[in-house]
Order: sequence, then C-alpha cells, then structure tokens
Amino acid sequence: MTREAARGRAFRGLAGPAPGGRPRLFCVPYAGGGENAFDSWTPLVAGHFDVHVARLPGRGGRFGEPFPESLRALVRDLAAEMAPHLGEEAILFGHSMGATIALELARELRYAHGARLGRLVVSGRPAPGTRRRRLHELDDEELAAVMRALGGTHPEVLGQPELWEVLAPILRGDLRLIETHEVAEGPPLDCPVAAYGAVHDPDTTPPLLEGWARVGTGPFSTRIFPGGHFYFRTHPEALATELLTRFAPRPS
Repeated sequence: MTREAARGRAFRGLAGPAPGGRPRLFCVPYAGGGENAFDSWTPLVAGHFDVHVARLPGRGGRFGEPFPESLRALVRDLAAEMAPHLGEEAILFGHSMGATIALELARELRYAHGARLGRLVVSGRPAPGTRRRRLHELDDEELAAVMRALGGTHPEVLGQPELWEVLAPILRGDLRLIETHEVAEGPPLDCPVAAYGAVHDPDTTPPLLEGWARVGTGPFSTRIFPGGHFYFRTHPEALATELLTRFAPRPS
C-alpha cells in the first residue's frame, strides 16, 4: 500500500482475516479523539480481540484531510472499509460522540451492506433524543472550561495556547458534526446492545442509558462503572474485565 493510501485508511491495519481467529473489536473515539484514544484499556484486551480504532479525518495520520461534510458521510466511509472484514462475533464500541457514530454505523452495515455485528456497545452518551448543550457554539475559553471539567483533555494541552490552537478546531469540528446530526428512528438493530456509563457522569444515569434499548430488538444490558465521563482512563481494568468476561470467546 502506498503512503497516500495508508493516510486515508479509516482503520489502521485492517486487512485479511483476524490474527488467530480472534473476534474483531472496532472502536470509535470521542470528540477530539484520535487512534490512541483508548490506549488506556485496549492493550488489556488485545490478546482476546483483534482491536481496530477508527482514524477520523482531520487529526493524526489524517491531519491534512478535510472534516466530513456530515456524520452520514463519515459513517458511509467507515462502513465501506469495515463491511468486508466483519464476522458474526465482531463488536462495535463507541464512546461519547463515538456512541452515536457507532449506532449509525451499525445501521449502515446492517441495512446498506447486509453485514450483521455480533454486538453494539455504546458508552458515555445518553440515549438518542436526549436534549444536550450545543458545545460547538461555545467560544474557546468556554469550550476549554468544559473540557477541563470532563477530564478528557490533558491539562498540559489546555495550559499551552499553541497546543490548544491545534486541538480546538478538531474538537469543535467533531462537536459540530455530532450536534447538528439528528438520529432518526430507523429500523431496529437485531444484534445485542450494551450501554455503559459512569457514577460521576450526569449524562449516563441509568434512566438515560435505558433509552438505548429502543435501538434494537435483541438482548439489552447496561453497566455503570466507577469514575467520570472518561472512566476508562481512571479504571481501565474495569472496562477490560467487563468486555473479556462478557464478550470474549470461551476456550473450547
């Protein structure tokens, strides 16, 4: 593959069968997140899942690429690359912004490509239809304050204007993408759905997570982890243990 082709790949290293026959775990990051967004916990499950994190345009190896015109356009591109590599045990995990992308991606895979996921796991986001603050309309100072409160941006970035100047447009572009997208009712998914939240995340209380049951007809479950919105950074073992215990294949 040429360097130019590799730059545009939506998932790093996604080619051919999964090594060792492991089920694939596809992860979609939160607003502003890159392909290292889940480095706190994915190494803990890599021996049991073939892990691939989405490489979104406008950052990392795709820094020079323009942002998608819409979330729908982004989903179509992700699905086109994923569809040939799905198996019945594949898991799709999305956190925060990535949860909504993962839902639309699961629908696109199922109803445009005829590819069925093993399960959908949504994290750090209330169910579709919940009214939320439009963060992309905040000024830079207000946006930085929100990021500081959420704990998703390293204090060093927020404290250095030159670093914040790089991140802020990426973050704002992602937020605009997700906050201007309307999740339609759509046909229900037929794969199991799990919704995860955290004790100190007011957007993921049990009642707000329960609404995710409406997106599918299969088994539904929820789990509340210790920590805040980025619970998997402070308690990576908790998330890794959950995924391994519930979803990793059992030795024959």
